[in-house]
Amino acid sequence: MEHIWPELLLFIFAGITLLGHIGLKDRRPQLMTFIALFGLLAAMVVLLTTLNYETHELFSRSFLIDPVSQFFKVLLIFSGAIGVLLTFMSNEVDRTEKAEMHALILLGTLAMCVLCSAVHFLVLYLAYEMIGVTGFV
Repeated sequence: MEHIWPELLLFIFAGITLLGHIGLKDRRPQLMTFIALFGLLAAMVVLLTTLNYETHELFSRSFLIDPVSQFFKVLLIFSGAIGVLLTFMSNEVDRTEKAEMHALILLGTLAMCVLCSAVHFLVLYLAYEMIGVTGFV
C-alpha cells in the first residue's frame, strides 16, 4: 500500500494549496508556490524510496505499479515541478491566480500518474476525465 503514497501526497498538497489560497486571500502567492513545490518534492522522494523492480497490483488488479510506470511518474513529477516554477516566474498569469494554477498543475500531474498505473478501464477513464477537467479549466 505504500506505493500509492505519491498520488496521495499530490492530492493532499493540491488541497492544501487551494485551501491556503482561500485562507490567505492572495496575500502570499510565494507561500503557495513553496507548498506546491514541497508537495511535488515529497511525492518524488516517496516515489524514489519505494522504487524497486517488482510489480505490485493494487485495488483488485486495477492499479499496477511496475518499473515502467514508476519511470514515467518520476518524469511527470519532475515536469510538474518545472511547470510550477515557470508559472511562478510568468507575468502572463495574474498574481492572484498563481495558487490556482499550482493546484491545477498538481491535480493534472496526479491524473497523469494515475493514468500511468491504470489497468482497469474505469480507472483509465477516470484518469482521462481528470486530465480533461484540469486542461479545460
